[in-house]
Amino acid sequence: MKIKAVKLPSGNWNCRIGYTDADGKRQRKSFTAPTKAEALALATDFKLEKKLKKNPINRTLREATEAFINSRENLLSPSTLAGYKSISKNALQALMDRRIGSITAEEYQQALNEYGRDKQPKTVKSVHTFYHRILKEYGIDIADKATIKKKVATEIEIPTDEEVVEILQKVKGTRLELFVNLIVALGLRRSEAIAIRWKDIDFKNNTVYIHNARVKNADEEFVEKKTKNATSTRTLDLPPQLVELLKDKKGKPNDYVITENPKTLFSDYNNRVSRGEFKYRPHSLRHYYASVMLKQGVPNKYAKERMGHASEYMLTRVYQHIDKQKQAEYSVVLNSFYDNLAKEAEETPQDAATVE
Repeated sequence: MKIKAVKLPSGNWNCRIGYTDADGKRQRKSFTAPTKAEALALATDFKLEKKLKKNPINRTLREATEAFINSRENLLSPSTLAGYKSISKNALQALMDRRIGSITAEEYQQALNEYGRDKQPKTVKSVHTFYHRILKEYGIDIADKATIKKKVATEIEIPTDEEVVEILQKVKGTRLELFVNLIVALGLRRSEAIAIRWKDIDFKNNTVYIHNARVKNADEEFVEKKTKNATSTRTLDLPPQLVELLKDKKGKPNDYVITENPKTLFSDYNNRVSRGEFKYRPHSLRHYYASVMLKQGVPNKYAKERMGHASEYMLTRVYQHIDKQKQAEYSVVLNSFYDNLAKEAEETPQDAATVE
């Protein structure tokens, strides 16, 4: 239907457009401008925009992203939801107001490269995976062959027994004492350690039930959720020393064992690392627990269950670290053997020459 412009008593011009909204209801939109041409232009642009939006590929990347997140808001964990919202606010911003059907593979790759200029490969991969998934839902393949720089393999950090003893001594009597001991003694994730309530601890059987985690949501607040995966829900035996430490601090059933605000707790820990009091992050203490199990000959199947892992990937990395340590130890032994042998060869007995 042709758009008509009507001159108002004020001298301005007005156009009215009828359209169907997202709920299927008929609505009307009015446009007023000083001239007839301007009023018609506003109405025509609005009509064209509505027409374009009937085709999903005419959504902007921002609109497609918001629709993707909103449709899954009640299904995603708080931390995943927070991550998606953060990506949508910070990554590939040059493309956000472009129609997804008009973005080329070259433009997508260029935006991805620009974003990843000062980012870690893991971060760029997360962004790419997120937008790739959104675009595929609309049948758009521009991200299919996009490339990201490969992650450089980093050496896994595992403290020695002596270093762990030093850390335990330095946190003794501080707000970090329980937090650190729970990770060292049980190999917990930090999100699991701060989610334990006193009702999860069975002092009769000396066990703890790990079934929740506390993570940041989109508002930077710590909220409770289920553990990372099905295998992360587990019951662990408590070492006697840890039982005694817990008994000294026992609280009400629904209270958290770690009473400190997580932000304050993590800030305190990180500040100590920055000051050089100790150099290992909480995850390295979890690696340490895995290394203890492997050195003690605990089979992978049971080690994986105690760590709450879905696969043996992390255990494999710990094995590699231990193997390197062993190789270094063996090298010292072998080199020492050769040195002693060479020294004996140099020490020719004096009487050997006089006999001839």
